[in-house]
Amino acid sequence: MNFIQLSNSLFPILCVCKFYSIPSDISFIIFNFHINRSAQLIIDSWYNHVMIHNINLTYILSRLQLYIDYDPFGMPFYYYNLYDKKLGIAFNICHKYLNLNICDINWWINRVTYAFNGLTLHNHHDENFKFNYDAIAHFYKKLTH
Repeated sequence: MNFIQLSNSLFPILCVCKFYSIPSDISFIIFNFHINRSAQLIIDSWYNHVMIHNINLTYILSRLQLYIDYDPFGMPFYYYNLYDKKLGIAFNICHKYLNLNICDINWWINRVTYAFNGLTLHNHHDENFKFNYDAIAHFYKKLTH
């Protein structure tokens, strides 16, 4: 025996269908259309949430110039230019919008590591450097807590 589970959205549809004497098979089609539309609204909202809180942020960081250098043993390491003001702005945006529940923490920590790799190559008294360092440290604190 099949039972239809009543919900808050089903009751008004049944009342309207009964008032206008709409056959049950058409009422069922109307109900399925309503459910599918509601499900699509939830899917669209989730996609927009993921787009804002993860995909757009990874795109912003991937647009930053990544440099390569070699350590004394010949192993390559990557770093960001800490004099570039766009770096601090990008990490501040990421700090504001990143949702830790839907992201890959290791990917983000890897990007922060690239930023911290640039510490050994720069003058620590520049204003852009201080701004970028504060933004990166603030973002790293969000990732690790």
